[in-house]
Amino acid sequence: SRVYVQAKGILVIIRCIEIGHHHAVLTQACLALGALALHPNNKTQIAEVNGINVLIKLLAASQPGITSELKSCQTATDKNHDSRVGESVQEAALVACTNVVNSSESNRQLLAELGGVAPIVACVLFAHSGVPVRNASQAIANIAYRSDYTIAKCMMERADVAICAAIGAADLVCEDRLLEAALLSVHVFFK
Repeated sequence: SRVYVQAKGILVIIRCIEIGHHHAVLTQACLALGALALHPNNKTQIAEVNGINVLIKLLAASQPGITSELKSCQTATDKNHDSRVGESVQEAALVACTNVVNSSESNRQLLAELGGVAPIVACVLFAHSGVPVRNASQAIANIAYRSDYTIAKCMMERADVAICAAIGAADLVCEDRLLEAALLSVHVFFK
């Protein structure tokens, strides 16, 4: 059975993501948030305490120059922390995003409204290995699932192009799970 955590516990984890400077701390905090997001009540709590926005900022910090909309969301301290976000942090943050939007229409819409699709698409396009690409592809599939609004947001950010690039790259890296996640995204877009 999944653990339901009071909002204060979730807030502590989110605060660790906001102020953490070490890859290991950020990775573990994102993994913890992703695990907690598997419980429906926790998804709501994560959104209510600004967790979705924190994850978006973390992903945006890993990909400089994404969009002007995202840059306007960043504070001066966010811009100083770009080096803290490596691929292990990206992978964990993408898992957290995937889980927090899974089976939650309100969280999917919130992530899209906050500009969260752009840094996820950037992870598909600019990651250096297959795992972040796979996780980002799965996140895009979950964001776009059964929502014309979030599909439109994904298409506006060129998620379709990114997913097609991931499908092409899957042959080069022999990554079946990447191909599976990318094809799932295509299926969601055109269902």
